[in-house]
Amino acid sequence: MKTIRSDAELVKAFQQGNQEVFEEIDERCRPRLERFLTRKAICSERDREDRIQQTMIRVFENLKDLENGAMLIPWIYRIAVRHCIDESRKKRIACESDLIPDADPANRFPDPLDQKEGDPAVNAEQKECSRNLWSAAERILSEQEFQILWLFYMEEYSSDEIGALVHKKSGTVRVFLLRAKRKLAAFLQSWRN
Repeated sequence: MKTIRSDAELVKAFQQGNQEVFEEIDERCRPRLERFLTRKAICSERDREDRIQQTMIRVFENLKDLENGAMLIPWIYRIAVRHCIDESRKKRIACESDLIPDADPANRFPDPLDQKEGDPAVNAEQKECSRNLWSAAERILSEQEFQILWLFYMEEYSSDEIGALVHKKSGTVRVFLLRAKRKLAAFLQSWRN
């Protein structure tokens, strides 16, 4: 009968040089990672298997540095989310620079108003404002501020969920959100003047 080991035990065995336990880690974590990515819809169904594979490669490469083996699953989720965000940015940049050489940079960001009905002229103006705001946010915010702002407003994660993904307390996430909003407000104020 096979003994079931905890995540912490598997991580410790791996860190002590037993790389064969990674197969058990992979078998245990892969289905959970797939459910997580499906539930959060942070990558397309078409790209999901690639994202999972690349995440597990990164896990294998960095598992030796994980300090708390009991936190294996949240750590893997963070790696997956970061990888999905990175790949999404790469696709967006490639699309703009390679496929549409003269693309308007405002088109880089999804439009939260696409589903709204109403006056087309008003919607078009709101869409342009939204794109311009996200474009400005990308330029003036730190990478972490932008990521947290994006996850909160565009992906509709709660501050608790974001905290788990970026390995910060919920209160710290709210501080990042406040600082990001203040930076954007200051930028908009200076732009108006």
